[in-house]
Amino acid sequence: MKTYLKIALAFILSAPIAPAGEAVREERMTYAGAIFRVVRLEPKRVQLVWKDSEGKIFRSFDRVQADRNAKGETVRFLMN
Repeated sequence: MKTYLKIALAFILSAPIAPAGEAVREERMTYAGAIFRVVRLEPKRVQLVWKDSEGKIFRSFDRVQADRNAKGETVRFLMN
C-alpha cells in the first residue's frame, strides 16, 4: 500500500489594499462549456507558501489562513 503526502501549496495575495495601478482584476470566462474564475494581478503581489515559520507543512488552506492571521496579514485569495 502506498501512502501519499498531502501538501497544500498556496499562492497567496496577502496585501489588504491594492495600491493604485495594481488592482486585482477578476472575471468569469467560459471555455469548452466550463466556467472559470480568472484573477489577474501583479506577480510581485503573489507569494508561494507551503511551510509555516517552524518548518511544518501547511497541508490545508485553513492552516495557511490561521498562520497569516496570527501574523496580522489578511489573505485575499488562495489557490493550489
